[in-house]
Amino acid sequence: MPELPDDAALEAYAATEPERLHDLALAAADRFQFAKLSRMLADQRSQEATDWAVRLAEDLGEVREPESWRRLVRQIAWQLVQRPSIVGLRPQFESRTPVSPDDPGTEFRACLLHELARLHGFNHPQDDDVYLSAASETD
Repeated sequence: MPELPDDAALEAYAATEPERLHDLALAAADRFQFAKLSRMLADQRSQEATDWAVRLAEDLGEVREPESWRRLVRQIAWQLVQRPSIVGLRPQFESRTPVSPDDPGTEFRACLLHELARLHGFNHPQDDDVYLSAASETD
């Protein structure tokens, strides 16, 4: 990938053209560029930027290996739930019917829910044990 535009240009894209940040992040040469671009996208509080951040997570599932994709998707989910208000995430659940557990969109929304739960108190070792045992019973 060619060198990224300067920070001022990236900030302008984030505020006015979130689709460009999405495209740059998909083509990022390394995880550091990706992290910078996805953070800039997630930091925007507009619904359009939120939608593009979610689309970025879903699109990664189409172009990356599952192991690297999952790590990047968790990063985007974590970035989105760190916002002062998570109201912009609501439409991502209202209009989406889960397709299958392997669907990138379904998996990303599960990551969002997991990060929200961790942020709001479901982050105790005993809770993880309960969660893991319940998950193994459904297998």
